[in-house]
Amino acid sequence: MTVDEVLSHFPDEVPAEFLHEADNVRPIYLFQTDKEGHTVCGNCGSNFSKYHKHLEIGECPCCHKRACVVHMTRYRKAEARRLRETWLTYHWAPSIKDPDILTCTAILSCHWFSNTKPWESEPYRYVDARYIFIPNKGGYYIARSTMFHQNFFYAGEYYNTYYSEPAEARWVLRASCRDRISSYYVASKVKIAHPNLMQIQNAVKGHALQYVFDSMKGAMWEVWRQIYIMHMLAKYPLQIEYLAKSGFKSILIYAIQSRAGLGAAFNMRGHTLKEILRGKIPKSDMKYIQEHNINIQTLQRYQKIRKHPMGAGIDMQTVKEKLCICHMMDIEKVMEHVKLKKALLYLEKNDSMYGMGKSYLLSTYADYLRDCEELEMDFTEKATLFPKDLEQLHVKLQKQIKRKRDEEAERKWIARQKKLKAKYSFKADGYAIVVPKKINDLIREGKDMHNCVGGYISRVANGKTDVVYIRKVAEINKSLGTMEICDGRIKQARGKYNQDLPKEVQDFVDKFRKEVLEKKKGRKTA
Repeated sequence: MTVDEVLSHFPDEVPAEFLHEADNVRPIYLFQTDKEGHTVCGNCGSNFSKYHKHLEIGECPCCHKRACVVHMTRYRKAEARRLRETWLTYHWAPSIKDPDILTCTAILSCHWFSNTKPWESEPYRYVDARYIFIPNKGGYYIARSTMFHQNFFYAGEYYNTYYSEPAEARWVLRASCRDRISSYYVASKVKIAHPNLMQIQNAVKGHALQYVFDSMKGAMWEVWRQIYIMHMLAKYPLQIEYLAKSGFKSILIYAIQSRAGLGAAFNMRGHTLKEILRGKIPKSDMKYIQEHNINIQTLQRYQKIRKHPMGAGIDMQTVKEKLCICHMMDIEKVMEHVKLKKALLYLEKNDSMYGMGKSYLLSTYADYLRDCEELEMDFTEKATLFPKDLEQLHVKLQKQIKRKRDEEAERKWIARQKKLKAKYSFKADGYAIVVPKKINDLIREGKDMHNCVGGYISRVANGKTDVVYIRKVAEINKSLGTMEICDGRIKQARGKYNQDLPKEVQDFVDKFRKEVLEKKKGRKTA
């Protein structure tokens, strides 16, 4: 697709009805020229006499438009700038080249007001973007290479020495089809008009997109997504029409408006409802979807569960009411060992866990199964899969796992301890480096020193880092400082409450680094 191909679908001149529609969003004011109340209507230009306070709401007796009254006696340059508004309006029509292609013209209108006769000011207006929507292909979008900035606009003229004027800038084909308003940052103060559904409906009448638009018309009330919605309707007209008529309209509206992605739950390349839904959905579940507000995440979870061999027999109602708030990884863990329907029945009958909540029930059961895996328990036994008191047994297994991990860490530490003593043994100036006797001594050290060294047990046991104590030789069992060594370098050496070490202790640490760590590192390098 090229810029010229897109432009070939539009007339050379902007239709008068588009300009008239763009005027419908212009700001209207009643300008009071003197203290006697002589007023000029900014909408119809009529003159009448009726006094109103400054910025009070008044009504024109000719066109009957209600608007804010502005006193010209207080009208200054700053006031004129405050009244200025910039609007972006979308205008829809069939292509002049191919009636099966829908077009959209984005018109930007800057409604400004002069300092002398603001009611006579004509808006600065130009076509800012053009869209075409081709059935089964989607939307294509061209826009001006220069965007409009209010800071460069003054008294009806656009001043910018670096870039060309937006109305005369060249057209550029954009990579993706999106709303033009998303290109303007908030500080630009460009507003977007509400979608004109009647105009869109007239444009698609007799068009290839008529039926899919009628099925999804409710989604167009979202102001910021009208272009993206039409892009999706044009790209997947058959698939969206099938889904909307089958009761998935709320899911489609949510997915399109939030850009959650239709591909998460639907096969948008399918040509039948079964292919689009990635499998057959029972009639009872289809009826439940039509009667309840099902979101795309719930539908996606339902599909994943039904696809799993252990997820047979789970209906949409169960997913929404019992499994929607549960973590999917917990559900998948349960289905690795037992049928999900059977597990739910077991959890409902487990009196000891009653009232804890559906999410807590399933999460606890999934954690229990993980504990059984770590302890290599026999899953063929019914007592393993369905214990009488799940919570009590879960706590018991957690203690066994902790004890097992502690024993494994201690075994690894004993294998490392002798090497570390030979590696870090050092005394000087009445201080000494002490290697922990047991790995769990780190917990006591953490409590005595009020630091987090107790959480280093796993890393120290596995040799990822080393932790040693700093002690006085005369008080070898009294905590003074804790030091972490990693890759032959001191990572940290801290005192109580993670404070800095006293100067004499820090001098000892520096001596240890020079005489032990750096010497051994030098020998290793040599």
